[in-house]
Amino acid sequence: MSRQKKQGNKGKDPSKYRDSERRQGHRFFFVWLPVIIVLILFFYVLVFDPPRPVGQPIPGTSKKSEQAQLGETAGKAYMVDLDDGRIVKLEGSLMGSLEAGRRVLVQENITLIFKRKYFSFVRYSE
Repeated sequence: MSRQKKQGNKGKDPSKYRDSERRQGHRFFFVWLPVIIVLILFFYVLVFDPPRPVGQPIPGTSKKSEQAQLGETAGKAYMVDLDDGRIVKLEGSLMGSLEAGRRVLVQENITLIFKRKYFSFVRYSE
């Protein structure tokens, strides 16, 4: 009779349920919570990564504007031939229309944390 009670009680021990709930709580606290915090910090740093100007504005000549391609933001992208030989792309959302063939000054910027490089229009140099 005692064997039947033990077999009938098998798997219904309340302490086993409490242990599994406790393990799930620990798993969330020690595994998933740090992952969530790291992802939130990464997103915050990516969005609010402050840009820093590098050196003096670089002179160059503007080229024809082109429509942004499908994977990029909507709007125009302006190409500029810099005097040091590089060809850079400027996002057109921050400025009006840039006339082709005009001399411009372009500022090189690098973000502080991820070191992303981009160029911004300063002014016409004429």
